[in-house]
Amino acid sequence: MAKKVKKKNKKIVEVDLDSYPLPKPRKHKPLKADECRWRIKPRDLKFRSTKDVKPLKSIVGQPRASAALKLGAQIRGKGYNVFVTGLSATGRSTAVKNILETLKLKKIPGRAHCYVNNFKSPDHPRLITLKQGKALEFKNEVGRLIETLRQTIPHALEDETVLSMKRELAEQYAKKEAAIFKKLETRVASDDFALVQVQMGPYTRPDVFPVIDGEPVPPNQVGKMVEEGKFPKEKINDLYQRYQGYKADLRAVLKQVRQLNRELAEKTDGIEREILEEILKDYCQDIVDKFPGESVEEYMCECREYIIENPDIFSSEEQEEQQHPQAVQAMALGGEEAKGRDAFRKFEVNVILDKGKNGETPVVIEHHPNYNNLFGSIEREVRFGGYWTTDFTQIRGGSLLEADGGYLVLNVIDVLQEPAVWRTLMRTLKTGKLQIQGMDTLLSLAPATIKPEPIDIDVTVILIGDSYLYHLLTYYEEDFSRVFKVRADFDSLMPRGSRQVKYYAQLARKMVDTENSLHLTAKAIARLAEEGARRSGRGNKMSARLGRIADIIREANYHASDQGAKTIDGQHVEYAIKEMEYRQDLVRERIDEAFKEEILMIGTSGEEVGQINGLAVHDMGTFSFGRPQRITCEISMGDAGVVNIEREAKLSGSFHDKGILILEGYLRHVYGMDGPISLSASICFEQSYSQIDGDSASLAEILVLLSELSDIPLRQDLAITGSVNQKGMVQPIGGINEKVEGFFRVCKQSGLTGTQGVVMPRSNVSELMLNDEVLAAIALGKFHIHPVSTVNQAIEIFTGVAAGRRLKKGGWTKGSVHDRVDLVLSDFYLRTKGDTPDEDEGEGLPAHKSKKPRKRRGME
Repeated sequence: MAKKVKKKNKKIVEVDLDSYPLPKPRKHKPLKADECRWRIKPRDLKFRSTKDVKPLKSIVGQPRASAALKLGAQIRGKGYNVFVTGLSATGRSTAVKNILETLKLKKIPGRAHCYVNNFKSPDHPRLITLKQGKALEFKNEVGRLIETLRQTIPHALEDETVLSMKRELAEQYAKKEAAIFKKLETRVASDDFALVQVQMGPYTRPDVFPVIDGEPVPPNQVGKMVEEGKFPKEKINDLYQRYQGYKADLRAVLKQVRQLNRELAEKTDGIEREILEEILKDYCQDIVDKFPGESVEEYMCECREYIIENPDIFSSEEQEEQQHPQAVQAMALGGEEAKGRDAFRKFEVNVILDKGKNGETPVVIEHHPNYNNLFGSIEREVRFGGYWTTDFTQIRGGSLLEADGGYLVLNVIDVLQEPAVWRTLMRTLKTGKLQIQGMDTLLSLAPATIKPEPIDIDVTVILIGDSYLYHLLTYYEEDFSRVFKVRADFDSLMPRGSRQVKYYAQLARKMVDTENSLHLTAKAIARLAEEGARRSGRGNKMSARLGRIADIIREANYHASDQGAKTIDGQHVEYAIKEMEYRQDLVRERIDEAFKEEILMIGTSGEEVGQINGLAVHDMGTFSFGRPQRITCEISMGDAGVVNIEREAKLSGSFHDKGILILEGYLRHVYGMDGPISLSASICFEQSYSQIDGDSASLAEILVLLSELSDIPLRQDLAITGSVNQKGMVQPIGGINEKVEGFFRVCKQSGLTGTQGVVMPRSNVSELMLNDEVLAAIALGKFHIHPVSTVNQAIEIFTGVAAGRRLKKGGWTKGSVHDRVDLVLSDFYLRTKGDTPDEDEGEGLPAHKSKKPRKRRGME
């Protein structure tokens, strides 16, 4: 016989626990079936089918995100780029597209960009920025100019008047040259020397030879004549000295001749320059007048100077050479630079952006934002001989440049996954300058061959991603919040009401028009709305993830069409929802089989001390389901406190650990006011071999601990879920529908007894959207839902004993659960301290002390 002790007149007395009363609890009413699901009556809808509603034209249920998008779209200030966050299927991409299309956006004057050759520094191509639609015109005008010059310049330079002027000039200088040589020739002839022309391979050069016996003799043969006695030896030195003097005179004359040739060339070039300047002046000025701007004026000035300095590229012989590629190959094989390369390529205009004169604000959605697609590239080509090269004509623009003056929409995941894209994007948005360079150059895989002039751009970038990435970038990226100042946060929920139900109908009508699906009846829309409410997971809310609702409509349309129906009715929607679950519930099916075969042990009837059915949710990504989980507790005397076995096995998450600590706080709140608490308890989730997290089992853990302490059994035909605070108030949890239906399936397999049910937080009642099978069982009284607000209510439902209330004079209602727990904790404390004095020496001791250990069930 178990006994307990009670302090009376500061003395310890024994009390027989078996004769201790068990006060009855208050009655707790379970929920009715109509309280366990929100229903919408089809007749309450103001339409019979989607034929009577207008299609959805804009994003709905997202006022905050829409306002943020409008703000970011209309403010063109630096850093007012937009980061769109929210769950997928909430309409983020559609909303961005619709808002940018429908808003009266502030138009930026369109600009066109082109690259041209930098004649002074070819490795740094020039950028010319013109008004929208003018770049192609500029390209055509320059092309026409060059083509005109190709025809005009050769004829102008070969005109008879020009050739006559050149001949006259050449004759003048030829006479001067002849006079100089004549003067030298007369001088040397008077001293027995002659001015002769010496053949040097294909060339001749003037030289001074001594005249011996009336014939000019090369100086190197005079020595031989001395040996042969044909020339006196004593005169050889005098002859050599005079030869050196005349040789110096000849060099001076040749220097004068070279100077004359330079003067002739300069004056001849001057004639050509005057002609070219006269030709180019008007042509180039016409282009400058048509395309006003400093960059065009500078470029045309450089073109004019280059043509004047290099008129040979327009000669007939040069152009003829351009038309014979065989000559190019021959020159390349000869080791010279290939002159056959188009000499006029340097006058091309490379237009990298010009969208004409439509005046529309560009909205670019880049689905593949790799480096080249986003920022542009510099292509390379193979020249004859197998080497790679590039020039300004190989520069290509990307989508960032294409969106200049408008908007660029990107998915942040795609951007972050591409090499070098994120860092370059941030740098470009901070500086407002786009530097086009090759990816191989950026990664130092190839040397930089050209560096184009950077482009000033005005682009609003709209990134689409989830909140997690937004917070990570805000934390780790120093300049992120300054570059992306606007956040458009899309909500996954919207209020539950007739207007929102109509949104679903309008969505269905839009799909009828765009996807040629069948019309939906009012019953089908009502069932869709109920599914939207269930998927929201919140009371008085509906899912705003219209993409997921659209998927249900598509599958319902498939099943209705397959059955030959003319419209989609409620049964088709219901079937589509069940089929979507069936495709994903293999794991759930295997777990249910394990319960049926008692591989996983769970009780659905009877009573047990220190054992309770908790409820857990398995999240499979796009599908989640609930299942019961047996939770047990064991206690003993000691000071270890409450030991979380899952934590010791490293299978407990931080939220679950927090729930255990809250449990200890609850014990202190309820029982720690009369004295210290001393116990050792272990709580375990049986047959659990994976990570456990969340605090939704804290209510179950409190009940199983109190059951073990009070030795009062708990009902096994009930399961429980709920979080608690340290004050004993029950708090809401997630996945309530999945948890209830999970326990119902197990009870159904073992047989419904009419007493089974689930204890849940009252604050979750508004979220109940149970399926029809569970609702039918509730309506027939075969299954019950018990809402609770406090731990005490849950205690009374599970034990059938009053939880008890604290008395003014101290202690608890006699025999109540709290009273028994309080007595046992006092007993544990005294026994742990080893303080068991006689009754006469009991003054000052705690009020409760048991001299005999409690009897345990099954151990008597």
